[in-house]
Amino acid sequence: MKTRLAAVVATSLALACAQDNNAVQLYAICSPPDSCTFGATCDKYAMDVPTLDVTTSATGVLLLAIEVHNQAANNADPTAGRVNTHDAFVQEYDVAWKDSALPPVKGRITQTVPAAGSTVVAVPIQPPLAPGRFVAKLSLRGVFGDQSGFTTAPLEIAVAVCTGCLAAQTTACLKPCPPNIGQLPIACGTGP
Repeated sequence: MKTRLAAVVATSLALACAQDNNAVQLYAICSPPDSCTFGATCDKYAMDVPTLDVTTSATGVLLLAIEVHNQAANNADPTAGRVNTHDAFVQEYDVAWKDSALPPVKGRITQTVPAAGSTVVAVPIQPPLAPGRFVAKLSLRGVFGDQSGFTTAPLEIAVAVCTGCLAAQTTACLKPCPPNIGQLPIACGTGP
């Protein structure tokens, strides 16, 4: 009987951890609006491959706007004096390159995804600077308000790198963000 109870407790704990890890999800890549400002969700979703033209990029970085959902319910209960502890605080991103010997890229970001809500998170992706197509496997890590951790399931993102393919489209395709957002270009357009 004790073995069965231990198995039930272990299964319950495993499900609780899995629920936290699945609560925060990478949903989609946003197509940048002309204003380069984003709300809680994308106005439009990207339908093409994010492309970095090494001849026009000063940084070698693609800034991708990713819609992120937090499916954990708001657990605030003012009548009991309990505050919401299910807001998700994104602290890091991790990019691994599928089918490539390239080392993973990790970095720090700060963004909050409200409980039972969504937000758009800006993630800098630094692909190899050699022309070609690559697949970035993006994950986000952070903590909930109760300090329990989460790691999102990876979102695979096809990325193209080219030499001169966006030169003629620079003004229409590369939208520099206002200084308070940063100067990294947000790239659009179908790659090579």
